[in-house]
Amino acid sequence: SGTVTSDGSTGIGGITVHVSGSGFDQEGPTDSSGNYSISVPGNDNYSITFRANGADFIDGCYDSTNPLTHYKLDQNSCSTLHVDTIDVTQDVQMTAGVHLTGHVTNTSDQDLQGINVGAGTDHNWGTGSNTDINGMFDLLVPVNDSYDIWYNDNSNTHINGCHGASGFTSNGQCVPVVVGTDPISSGLEAQMQDG
Repeated sequence: SGTVTSDGSTGIGGITVHVSGSGFDQEGPTDSSGNYSISVPGNDNYSITFRANGADFIDGCYDSTNPLTHYKLDQNSCSTLHVDTIDVTQDVQMTAGVHLTGHVTNTSDQDLQGINVGAGTDHNWGTGSNTDINGMFDLLVPVNDSYDIWYNDNSNTHINGCHGASGFTSNGQCVPVVVGTDPISSGLEAQMQDG
């Protein structure tokens, strides 16, 4: 059991908490105050992951090496929590996210659907999605960081590239987008050239 918070004190409701151990796999939601409780067999080690389900927080997992938040984004290197025969309480503070949105067109200003747009940091975190029918994309990224933005056309109709100093570039001179705590809803315009 425990509480999932946004800043150490404000609980986040509707977060899916997933607990897995040796032959055990169960999940449940946090209540409106961010509290969760999942009964597990004793004398085992458990990994705990947290899914935001559309809330403006980044999915992650329990991290014993981070004493402030007990949370990390890299779900491939989660810590395990040992449970003996007594109840264990583990609170975590999820990482807030901000939306990077933008628009992808071709050189004739036609919206491009299905372009894979990715955002990544220099410390091995990344996310991605495809543009919608209107060429729009929306990526949820952790606040207060910088991100390389990539544009990839899996159909090979357009030349792949990244966000550069003047928008889209295919010359490899990418310029990271710096994100604070406010959404970036303009300026991420990409005009992809035909391949």
